[in-house]
Amino acid sequence: MVKGIRSNRGKETEYITQCIQEIQKEVTSRNLTTKSMAILKLAYLSMMGYDMSWATFAIVEVMSHNKFAIKRPGYLASSLSFTESTDVGLLTINQFKKDFGSKSQYESGMAISCLSSICTPQISRDVLSDLMAMLSSSRAYLRKKTVLCLFRIFLKDPPALRSSFAKLKERLGDEDQGVLTATVNTFLELARKNARNYLSLVPQLYHVLVNTTNNWLAIKLLKLFQLLCPLEPRLPAKLVEPLTSFLNSTKAQSVEFETIRCVIRAVPEEASPALTALAVERLQAFVNSSDRNLRYIALEMFREALEIPGFKERHQFPDLHAKVLESIEETDISARNVALQLLDAIVTPATFMDTVKKLLDFSKSSSSNDEFLGTILRMGVRDRYALVEDFAWYLLVLADMSRSVDSVHAGEIAEQFTDITVRVAQVRTYSVTLALSLLDRDAVASATAGTAGEEDPAAKVGSFDVAAPMVGACAWVIGEHHEAFESPAEPSLVKAAKALLAAKQVQALPPAVQTQCVW
Repeated sequence: MVKGIRSNRGKETEYITQCIQEIQKEVTSRNLTTKSMAILKLAYLSMMGYDMSWATFAIVEVMSHNKFAIKRPGYLASSLSFTESTDVGLLTINQFKKDFGSKSQYESGMAISCLSSICTPQISRDVLSDLMAMLSSSRAYLRKKTVLCLFRIFLKDPPALRSSFAKLKERLGDEDQGVLTATVNTFLELARKNARNYLSLVPQLYHVLVNTTNNWLAIKLLKLFQLLCPLEPRLPAKLVEPLTSFLNSTKAQSVEFETIRCVIRAVPEEASPALTALAVERLQAFVNSSDRNLRYIALEMFREALEIPGFKERHQFPDLHAKVLESIEETDISARNVALQLLDAIVTPATFMDTVKKLLDFSKSSSSNDEFLGTILRMGVRDRYALVEDFAWYLLVLADMSRSVDSVHAGEIAEQFTDITVRVAQVRTYSVTLALSLLDRDAVASATAGTAGEEDPAAKVGSFDVAAPMVGACAWVIGEHHEAFESPAEPSLVKAAKALLAAKQVQALPPAVQTQCVW
């Protein structure tokens, strides 16, 4: 069937329709081998979006066969298609119980895997006692699968957690690493729902953490402690020693990074300033990595760390600013967005001008410049323009940005231009002169284009090559602070009036902006 689908390129629908008709005949066969193969075909087609709900009874029938090879397609199909509303789902309960007791651990494991996919509250209650028995199985393969399946059972039947908690807790002392890792993973997922319920496990979890050599298990434990530390004030201090040991001894970058994350998220700096400093040092090494994936997660972690009050003031980040600027040039939009957010957090008055210059350069070479312009605007206005040391320069930056006529930030650009003019009296003369130049230059360009009989790009409908909100802002600034023009002011005002009242330009502007121009 699969070969047929591939060979009927362009005619797949007709071929599959024919196959389904054949399958409908095969599932009525008394030969369970034929029926099993038909169910396997249906399972494949269901992954292509075809409905197989009409064959649910045949699926249960195939699941009940004694031979592993025949029943396996039935279990696969049921895990793909059965839902809580599937009527025949209850018919699987006895089959699960039977296969749980099979001599073959693979049959039992197959049943456990299927149960985790199709369990309902009623099925969960009926098979819980069987699962509890398998938690004590002599076969680690079954103990591991059972522990993982129990998480799905608890989601469907929450009261089951209370009755089985003690037995599940015992698996934290299991000698098999696979079972132990599965148990920790189950408790981690449960803790994401309500971590307070699992504070009693801290002594055992700590014992496992300090004795394990399994990297995957260590990562899961570190994630779990990140959830538990905020609920137990004494726990962070207890973790200082093992976390320091991990940072100094582990060769696995995955464990090292998870340890850094645990320190930043869960261990207050006052618990161990030395540990926090070590974590920051190792995090900077990740930022300097040649692997772009490692750089990305490191920048993301730095962004999170800088949100902690006082973190930025207590630590030095050499070369971080340069590395962030490099990441802004990434083609990956996720990495670029994280870098922009981090840049917003680490910029200082001393680096602000150079940062803005680079962002403007990036915006002009990028197909989408709104993210760069938005970052400049957020940095500039923060704490009432605390980063801006030269307001005349910043007004010029806003004027340059306003030429992105389609930017979603056009209104914010105009608002900041007006706000600075009102707030900073020392730059009003420069502001009104700049506003006039933005308007008059376009009027001249429009007149020149009309005289030459050629259409200039700057003389399109509306003629202004700055965004409409900026035109309104310029008009308001000139009208409100006309006395700021250098004497004699009349020529400048006449020039502004001509630019604003040119019919061809004003008629293309939004009504609110037209009102500002006329006013």
